[in-house]
Amino acid sequence: MLIISTVSESSCHHVQGNTAKDLWLSLERAYAPHTSSREYTLKTHLLKIEMKGDESPAAYLSRAQEYANALANIGEPFKDKVFVMLAVFGRREEYNGLKSTLLGRQFPVAFNELQGLLSDHDYMLGKIQSNQARLSLLLLIM
Repeated sequence: MLIISTVSESSCHHVQGNTAKDLWLSLERAYAPHTSSREYTLKTHLLKIEMKGDESPAAYLSRAQEYANALANIGEPFKDKVFVMLAVFGRREEYNGLKSTLLGRQFPVAFNELQGLLSDHDYMLGKIQSNQARLSLLLLIM
């Protein structure tokens, strides 16, 4: 009954059966069907993924990871190298320098390294913007 206790109310109507296996299979049929349509939809979402204007880097990578996980769950995983390239290309314009750096590396970046690199990049962007704001303030005062 652990499965039932973790299912949201809106999903309860999908849960059918008496055994844990039956419950699990009913959820799998509802949420992870392996059809050509599902595969096409997930791949299209991942190929067209872009970071939204107000989206944090962590939320963006989480969204990309959800698509990749869903594809892996239906037996259609992306290679890590391809997945990283898609995640990098979908970044906003202020990440263009990082995009060039990552794509120019001799050894490809693993997806699990990407979060740290993006955090470092965001820190540096914030530092540059902070220094520019201080410089502007100094110029106004003078």
